[in-house]
Amino acid sequence: MTTYKELFGKSVKFLSSDPTEDAEGQVWYNSTTGTFRSVVASAAWSSAAPLITAKARYTQGGAGIQNAALAIGGWITGVTNQTEEYNGSGWSTGGTLGTARYGIYTGGTQTAAFAATGKTTVAVTDTEEYDGSTWTAGGAVSNARFLGSSCGIQTAALIYGGVSPPETNVTEEYNGTAWTSGGNLNTARNTAFSSGTQTAGLASGGGPGSGNTAATEHYDGSTWTTVNSMNTARRSGAPSISGTQTSSLAFGGYTTVQVTNTESYDGTNWSNSPASLGTARYGLGGAGTASSALAFGGQNNTATQYTNTEEYNFSASVITAAVFSSGGNANTPRRQIGYTGAGTQNAFMVYGGFNGSFVNASEAYNGSSWTATPSLNSARGQLAGFGIQTAAVACGGDGTVTTTEEYNGSSWTTVTGMSTGRYEFGGSGIESAGLALQGDQGPSTPYGVTCEEYNGSTWTAGGSANNARRANSGVGTQTATITAGGQIPGSPSATAKVESYDGTSWSEVGNLNIARSQNAIIGGPNGQASSVVTGGAPYLSISEQWNGINMVSGANMVTDHSFHGAGGTSASGLVGLGQNGPSPPYGSVFTEEYNGETSALNYKTITTS
Repeated sequence: MTTYKELFGKSVKFLSSDPTEDAEGQVWYNSTTGTFRSVVASAAWSSAAPLITAKARYTQGGAGIQNAALAIGGWITGVTNQTEEYNGSGWSTGGTLGTARYGIYTGGTQTAAFAATGKTTVAVTDTEEYDGSTWTAGGAVSNARFLGSSCGIQTAALIYGGVSPPETNVTEEYNGTAWTSGGNLNTARNTAFSSGTQTAGLASGGGPGSGNTAATEHYDGSTWTTVNSMNTARRSGAPSISGTQTSSLAFGGYTTVQVTNTESYDGTNWSNSPASLGTARYGLGGAGTASSALAFGGQNNTATQYTNTEEYNFSASVITAAVFSSGGNANTPRRQIGYTGAGTQNAFMVYGGFNGSFVNASEAYNGSSWTATPSLNSARGQLAGFGIQTAAVACGGDGTVTTTEEYNGSSWTTVTGMSTGRYEFGGSGIESAGLALQGDQGPSTPYGVTCEEYNGSTWTAGGSANNARRANSGVGTQTATITAGGQIPGSPSATAKVESYDGTSWSEVGNLNIARSQNAIIGGPNGQASSVVTGGAPYLSISEQWNGINMVSGANMVTDHSFHGAGGTSASGLVGLGQNGPSPPYGSVFTEEYNGETSALNYKTITTS
């Protein structure tokens, strides 16, 4: 009798707990649960950070792989020239197309993509090439059309089908300079699923007119051949555009309604996947491969457009997306608060603020509920705070006061004030090494650049920022802080600028994708390396993630927040109180808990049935 070790080259282990690594394909006996266990690979879609702007991409408009993808052009309330780049965590703004359009034929990689034809108000012949930052003109297509299919790379591309109108079966090949005619499809169609290369292309599904087909064809570099059909006839779905002729995915689309179906292709047969999209939609974009794909944007049949992004993985790990969820309500509604940005999700604190008048109330959060703590000595709003729940600092506030107080876990004590009074400013750091960031410093300096450093007893001048602003926020340590957003002179007043502080000087390091003010940042003491920018005016629920290099889109909050507080880390954070729209007018009691993306092994118990 053949043994398990002879079959798989491994022995069955005897363990008291499940292993946390190097477990795929291994079988072990868990002596604690009394069961045989293993880790197995499975297919699943999971939510990911949304697009910055909701768009219908009309099947194409995608390029690249799951952690280096592009969303190109599309339709918002009209055609758009926007490009968004996905890095595996979130979306950021890329270079704009020279010609805004939808129904584009696209392919290639994030740093070497092509975008051909498409529709403005009419079908165009334009081709553009992307180098990772800028689109430039390429060779013109011979046949103007839109809503077709494409595959390949920037220097060896293939486009086929689409609407010219009417539906066409024309194929064209691109060498990076010029387009030439290829073999015609057997079935003229629009919005078909596509992937592969110029000499091994795949076309499946799509719409002859307003109907649907399941027909699949292979291209060998000169001729299309009909092969086995898909299981579900549909159009306007998305493919794993970097997949191959022998290994590809098709997901979403439209039958008589938008669908969630996913099918996988092995070069011969289509199989229904047990994994379905979380959001049924069509007109979406796709990227990636048959084992690691990306779905984004799209719409439903009531023309609701989506920012939703989902990741598909055939993996031994189960991915749980980052998410905000409702926490316990605070006792005193308010906005313009001070808070312990270096606090944790289960040990956070807010103090002061405004709810029609200035308040001195202080509250602590334990991970589920808020408890009143001793009040500030001086009631005020638009103050800044930093530190932790048992060692906090409250400084400045309305009226450009210099007042500073320290909290030791049981009472507030007034200490040496700041050198410059200020309000609507940010704070970062801990009690013994804090930072006050810019803000309104009086009638002559409503938008400040100066900062101050606190050493636990006195304030001294810090480095001046590059951009004058107020209503900005900060996170990190005294020697490694970032500040993002805020109000600047002029119109529009909100800024997207992000600056980094090294303990001596400030440097511009990037931009938010959405300019905002009165926002807050989750990140704690590691904020400069990893943080989540939350909310802001005018009443945003949108968040962005800073990864130490740039800002990308993040999970949306449950409710809108501005003039709010935030603390904890990018793995486990908190957003609290603030303004949640024009009503209530003077602040809220709402709290939200943030949990970052996690990945865990897919454990299975082995049974005889």
